[in-house]
Amino acid sequence: MALSLCDFCSSPAPACRYPAVTFTDLAWSRSIADWLACDERHALIEASERDALAARSMTTCSGQMAVGAMGRQAPFEYCRELHARFWRARRGGRSTSRREGRVAGSRSGVPSFRIAEDSAPITNSPGPPFPLLRDTLGMRTSDLARLDAPYTGNDDSRRPEPTAALGVEIPSWRDLESIILGDLTPHAPYGVAWWAPHPGTSRRILISDQLYACAVSVSGNMVEAGLHWLEFLDYSARESDRLADAVQIQNGRLAMVAPRPRSPLEELLSQLERMHILGVVRAVSGALDCLAGTIIGVVALPTSILRADLNIVRKRLREIKDTSMDAGT
Repeated sequence: MALSLCDFCSSPAPACRYPAVTFTDLAWSRSIADWLACDERHALIEASERDALAARSMTTCSGQMAVGAMGRQAPFEYCRELHARFWRARRGGRSTSRREGRVAGSRSGVPSFRIAEDSAPITNSPGPPFPLLRDTLGMRTSDLARLDAPYTGNDDSRRPEPTAALGVEIPSWRDLESIILGDLTPHAPYGVAWWAPHPGTSRRILISDQLYACAVSVSGNMVEAGLHWLEFLDYSARESDRLADAVQIQNGRLAMVAPRPRSPLEELLSQLERMHILGVVRAVSGALDCLAGTIIGVVALPTSILRADLNIVRKRLREIKDTSMDAGT
């Protein structure tokens, strides 16, 4: 079960949920539906202590990072305005928190204060402009926390990678990429040097470049598949939460009463699930094609590396095996 966090201070195990509609903040980030609150933040909300609530949001790790980057005034005004929009977006009272498995704490705590790398100044906000702040909406809290955990160790011999956190770690393949890259030379004889003089300079350059591109693309596609999978799990959990009470007993009989979507996003949840499943399939398919291209280049199979196909590779490998057995080698 994923950990839920207070949307105001990122404290674990929020005690209540405030129904709210989806809205955008000053930086055009979206707040999706309900907000979760811990007991202390609930008390501030009920007392309408808005300045204290904004000040508490700024004590989170990400809030302190924003203060360090921009000073105190701009982040405080952002939190104050964000919470004002929360008050306007509220629908009804509070209820005991049942929601799990979504990115909580993404409004004023982690990760809403994370500054996007491609940030741009906001000029239509009151006070001094500050960088665009982006919510991460498409991952469960547990997955986001795992991806946000700092790298450990000081070993610079191997660059840290996110593959382990994504569950797609392939260290042996990364070693193969390094070996292929080490064989490439930018000067004569060019390409994979030890192949020279075969199969000719131009073809050696082309095949060497394609071989390395295929090898790198295997891990790249697996990372993409991992990201699509995590986002699918999040949207799937949201859809499951939305339909949790859809099966009801009416007049002694089971009945399916699907709740009416409260927003376009809720209505699109199933399409978002489908999009990310297709993304997983496409990325894995791409990884297999690139695997085929890498095998062709490494083994020197007599087939086109530019039109690599795993079925063709397996066929060629079987032919080589049969020929070797017929020759008694």
